[in-house]
Amino acid sequence: MTIESTRLRPLLSAAVGILLAASSLRGGTDPVVDTAEAAKGLAPLLPLVGEWRVTFEERGRRGEPWTRFETTSKITSIMAGTALQQTLAVRGRTFGVDRPVNLLGIFSWDQFQKRYRVAFHDDASGLLDIYEAVLEKGRLPLSNVRTGTYFVSPKGERGYTRLTLRDMTENAFVLDVEGSKDGTKWDLGMKASFVRTGP
Repeated sequence: MTIESTRLRPLLSAAVGILLAASSLRGGTDPVVDTAEAAKGLAPLLPLVGEWRVTFEERGRRGEPWTRFETTSKITSIMAGTALQQTLAVRGRTFGVDRPVNLLGIFSWDQFQKRYRVAFHDDASGLLDIYEAVLEKGRLPLSNVRTGTYFVSPKGERGYTRLTLRDMTENAFVLDVEGSKDGTKWDLGMKASFVRTGP
């Protein structure tokens, strides 16, 4: 047995385990996943696809007034229509750095748990933050309370985030960014208004 085959055995065993688990879930005949269902679940968010001009309003620190800045964003449909990908750049002070910070977001629909799941990665902290929500009367209040990817300070204090997508139309939508220390009481810290500039 070669070194390569020895290294591959755990991976092959894991793959076989996944296939056996999937087989038990489908009862041997019925399909486990439905690509069309995944894409259908994501349909309410399709108006977000396009190129956008974004106006951020950010609450000042220590009693300072709200400030504004503008940037751009692009959202595309990927993975056979089962996910959306967003690119966005924001100013560094939001993250405590002195350069622009790039964000990469992935929006998806969990057809098994019937909820939306969104992941954001930034090139400042390197954190992959995961949010979940169900659609509530045209609003999508995504939070990282359930997912456990909240921020933890050096003192052990937790900082939760909620991203609420609202007022979604073909040409505009709004994103509210709120923070919380306990995951129940939320304070609005930032608002982003998106206006379409391209398909």
